[in-house]
Amino acid sequence: MLNLAPAKMEDDLLQTLWLHRLPANLRQFFSVCKASLDDIAQIVDKIHEVPGCNLTVARVESKPDQVELDAIKVELTDMKNMVKKLSVSPYSHCRVKPRRRSLTPSRCTTGKKVEHKMLMLVPSPFR
Repeated sequence: MLNLAPAKMEDDLLQTLWLHRLPANLRQFFSVCKASLDDIAQIVDKIHEVPGCNLTVARVESKPDQVELDAIKVELTDMKNMVKKLSVSPYSHCRVKPRRRSLTPSRCTTGKKVEHKMLMLVPSPFR
């Protein structure tokens, strides 16, 4: 990286750029170190050469807990059912229409004449 940097680049800026390319655990340690960039580079190389010390950072993703996800699904299903019940008419299950009274008088099959009397509706005095 030192060979690729322009000649006018300050050492502090180059060191900062180089430190940001290191793993987080090494970056924390060497960010407080006041040694030269060459000295720090040699130390980092030695750390990586030690067997078993090649530290890598595994990718960590937070996944929602399956139990919590299942509980949310059940609650959502319950809410859907509640909305469905509220949006359905209370009489929709009863498809039978009420029978209307015929406006014409019924006739007997024997052919007898039926007398019709006119009734007068009078309001009840007990209301």
